[in-house]
Amino acid sequence: MKTLKTFTLILITLLLTNCSTIEQYSTPVANHEVMITIDLSGSSDSTKFPSTVDIVTYILKEIRMVEGEHFANGATIYLSYLGHEYRPYIKPIILPAVSSSSNRTKRKRAVLGFKQELYGTIDAILKLPVNKAGSNLFSGLAYQFEIMHENNFSDQHSILLISDCVEFSAYDFSDPKTFKDMAALSDQLNEAFPFGNLSGFDITILSVENSTAHRAQEFTKYHFIRNGASSRIRSNLLSL
Repeated sequence: MKTLKTFTLILITLLLTNCSTIEQYSTPVANHEVMITIDLSGSSDSTKFPSTVDIVTYILKEIRMVEGEHFANGATIYLSYLGHEYRPYIKPIILPAVSSSSNRTKRKRAVLGFKQELYGTIDAILKLPVNKAGSNLFSGLAYQFEIMHENNFSDQHSILLISDCVEFSAYDFSDPKTFKDMAALSDQLNEAFPFGNLSGFDITILSVENSTAHRAQEFTKYHFIRNGASSRIRSNLLSL
């Protein structure tokens, strides 16, 4: 088993090393940008998270990567989780854009390495324990949005938030009274954790529900929209 793991790591390393051979054909800007954020804090129920395969399938669909076709477009994928530290873990995985006439063998290797890294990183995140000590959802999201604003790889940002959206920091989202005045709560959160202008951000909240999650998710969607994003709540990743 140990030998198999070692071989797998070597194989992935070799594949990712081959990605550098694409640079001579690449443009400096990737034109698909996707962030996957997995909430490992507070009340999250990891048994309701989608599988690694389902998340990778969603990403490939978002960047319009069709099996068997020459994928010349670029992609920047941010894989992130919240809940273990004040600032979230964020790993960017980048596939540079190339010309349609670039070396197809090298491109296939680069695409394969890109997919392997997606599978490996997402699988590792999903195996992490949920931190029951608390939740810093909005501070973590504010930091993520800041990174995306600064990098500005694309005018369109597609974000999948896998979370029950229940906050337990300075705000108790388990208490219905918290949502009595959503506009006032949104203003308070914007002052504490500014998101910036989210126009061009398309945010899907994948429901990981518990008894208090519905109100929290509805408010979070409202808060995103109030900051300029398009947002929705969905219960099934494969239906997106």
